[in-house]
Amino acid sequence: MREQLALADELQRVLDETPLPALSDDEQGAIRSIVVHARVSDQGRVNVAGRDRHIHEK
Repeated sequence: MREQLALADELQRVLDETPLPALSDDEQGAIRSIVVHARVSDQGRVNVAGRDRHIHEK
C-alpha cells in the first residue's frame, strides 16, 4: 500500500502536465468524451472513474 501511495506525487506531476489545464474554459467545454481502455490479467484489477472515486477496502 505504501508503494502505491508513493506513486501519487508522480501521478499528480503527469496529470499537471496534460494539455487539459492549458486549454481555455471554452476549449475544455468542447471535450465531450474520454475513452478509457483497461486490461488486466491474472489477479490484477482496474478502477476507472469518470469523476469522484471513493474506494474503501479493508
